[in-house]
Amino acid sequence: MSHVIGRSTLLKPQPIRMGALLLCAAAMLCAGASAGAQRPDPATRLFAMLNAYRAEHGLAEVQHSPNLSRVARLHVDDLEFSPPAAHCSPHSWSTRGQWSACCYPRDHSQAQCMWNKPREIAGRDYPGYGFEIVCHHPRRMTPEIAMACWSASGPHLQVILNRGHWTGVAWKALGVEMPEHYAIAWFGRETDRASKTKPAGPYAALP
Repeated sequence: MSHVIGRSTLLKPQPIRMGALLLCAAAMLCAGASAGAQRPDPATRLFAMLNAYRAEHGLAEVQHSPNLSRVARLHVDDLEFSPPAAHCSPHSWSTRGQWSACCYPRDHSQAQCMWNKPREIAGRDYPGYGFEIVCHHPRRMTPEIAMACWSASGPHLQVILNRGHWTGVAWKALGVEMPEHYAIAWFGRETDRASKTKPAGPYAALP
């Protein structure tokens, strides 16, 4: 099950060339692995696969955002421990954290609840809006499942590939998290001031 914010007409789903994408993502990660780095965690692999998918379509790499990754991590934990009610989408937030709670309906009438989360959580460290895509899987989530989920959805392709409502938008920041049953990616139009030339932590394996 996948969810996205947007008001665009559905695009015809495009089959993802998973073999080529995996090879491209693997190439992005091999430098760190050959240097003796530990195997990248699933979120790091998903981050690389998203950028590899963009590269296949002639789009620029989006820089890793520590602050948007933090928002993604908190939201994944919130969804795992406090699943939203049936009439609320996974863009919802519970009352169990230091953020504004909301039931995010399917008509996106509470979009501001999503957009404001980076500034609510990161404050001055990331004052821009954030735009989220979510995929849920009843079993263990993997980067491959997440990419297949998003590539089969027109609205998700529009966000990832800057199409439809997102044409002309230049993504400057990307945060990803994927622990158990959810995969979440947050895109931002502003550069994360905490970003480095090369990401820190597990993202250091990326060239």
